[in-house]
Amino acid sequence: AEKDRIAREEYWATHAEEKKALEAEKEELESQINSLHTNLNDQIAEINKEIAAIPGGTEIRNLDKEIKKLADNKASLGLFKGKEKKIIQNRIDQLSAEKMVIQKRMASAKKELEAKIAAANADVQEKVTPMQSRVNSIDSELASYPNEAKVVGDQIVCPSCGTVQKAIRKA
Repeated sequence: AEKDRIAREEYWATHAEEKKALEAEKEELESQINSLHTNLNDQIAEINKEIAAIPGGTEIRNLDKEIKKLADNKASLGLFKGKEKKIIQNRIDQLSAEKMVIQKRMASAKKELEAKIAAANADVQEKVTPMQSRVNSIDSELASYPNEAKVVGDQIVCPSCGTVQKAIRKA
């Protein structure tokens, strides 16, 4: 393990430009990923505002108040007020139907907006996945040295340039 660590350090010391290029690529990819996530979060926040602003909430609250008032009025009527109770119940049913229509309209609008969020998430994920994969690949590459590099005794044989690199320092 110590020999591999030293070999990795030696390899990257002699391939500083390659390491610098990999680190720059990784930094650029991470910046792009962060930018995509920031834009996504902004889109989601905007859509959530639209969801909160879907019209109908006030109408539903007003209908609920009126339904409750009618139900209380109906409950206060005496036993022999059947005709009035039926009229009030018909009005409650009518208001309840109106409320249901509004709720369905609101649910449909919300579902449409949530679909936009899902699509935006999928789009960002489709872009981020290969970028993140490359970042992980760079991390792996920087944490090792090319598999083709051979540690021979106290030296590293570099596959890219075919030369024997510096002798491994003794720890």
